[in-house]
Amino acid sequence: PRPADAEHVLNKARTAIAAIPFHFKSQQIQITISFGVVAATADDSVESLFSRADKALYQAKQAGRNQVHRAR
Repeated sequence: PRPADAEHVLNKARTAIAAIPFHFKSQQIQITISFGVVAATADDSVESLFSRADKALYQAKQAGRNQVHRAR
């Protein structure tokens, strides 16, 4: 799959998760999730791939959370 395809699928999952009603001690809690998406390159190691994905995740969180950030 291409990163754009992954971004699309993860946005659908993110939206579905945010729509799930969740209650804790009689109070409704909003659950959100953020994702970081990167394309693997031929020279990636497992460590470099996960490092770049982790950076993309933190960019999503720093931009306000509850989103998918695809590194370009």
